[in-house]
Amino acid sequence: AAFADPGCLATLNGEDVSDQIVTTGNINTNRTGFYTLNYSVVNEDGFSASASRTVAVVDKNNFASAYYGESQFGVRHYFNAPITITDNGDGTYTINDLAGGFYSYGRYPGYDAYGYDFFLEATLKLNADNTVEVVEQGDWYWGDPMEDISGSYDPETGIITLEMDFGAPFTVILTK
Repeated sequence: AAFADPGCLATLNGEDVSDQIVTTGNINTNRTGFYTLNYSVVNEDGFSASASRTVAVVDKNNFASAYYGESQFGVRHYFNAPITITDNGDGTYTINDLAGGFYSYGRYPGYDAYGYDFFLEATLKLNADNTVEVVEQGDWYWGDPMEDISGSYDPETGIITLEMDFGAPFTVILTK
């Protein structure tokens, strides 16, 4: 569906100056993924204020989509990591982080800017019975792959559940 930007509100000394806000960023509703809109305003003295909004474009009827990742490993539990699954066109899919953002967005956010690779890219296969199979795992900072992986996809809710072992039970839930 079309995206209607709700914009944001800016006030100066209690007066609405929202018409002075400059918005940057684009949303492509024809392509799933995460997009950022940035809002900024500058007063006459040169002081600025800014805000941003993340917009998820999802395909409710397709396994390949944008998801929000929830991950739990031991007592650590993280939410709302932006995860994408793309269709490889050969019956397989690429997930940008099999760990559901646990390390990249939860435990060590921002470390990728320093050269750490906490994203565990993987190739998935969605079977006819809606089980999810991991075909291949990429390289990542921790080196060791996830093991004993089982997964399922519920096409009615769009939820993917992955259970795996990384020395202890590791659960990832992806929600559109």
